Amino acid sequence: ARVERRERVGVTGHALRPNAGVKRIDLHTHSTASDGRYSPEAVMERAAEHGVGVVSLTDHDTLGGLAMAHKAASRLGIDFIPGIEFSVEGDKQIHILAYGIDWCCQLGETHA
Repeated sequence: ARVERRERVGVTGHALRPNAGVKRIDLHTHSTASDGRYSPEAVMERAAEHGVGVVSLTDHDTLGGLAMAHKAASRLGIDFIPGIEFSVEGDKQIHILAYGIDWCCQLGETHA
């Protein structure tokens, strides 16, 4: 039997090698600070276990988990993007993701 080998091709049209210096990212995560299953620290630990190198914690309507997530991400070598998911009510409920917010001022903390 003949086995056909297919290469993955990136947006530039060049063949991609598996994990060719490309970081996995997850820009929409939740922790127990809102409706998630895991603590902010555990979210970062699970991301690291799965090879995710860039993570944004985007809990619903709260900044409460960002300090803990940032600390864990720094310890684990994960690039951290502070975020939030705003719930907006109107004719129907929608969610708006915001990234790169200045959460330290809101929590009275400084970036480490």
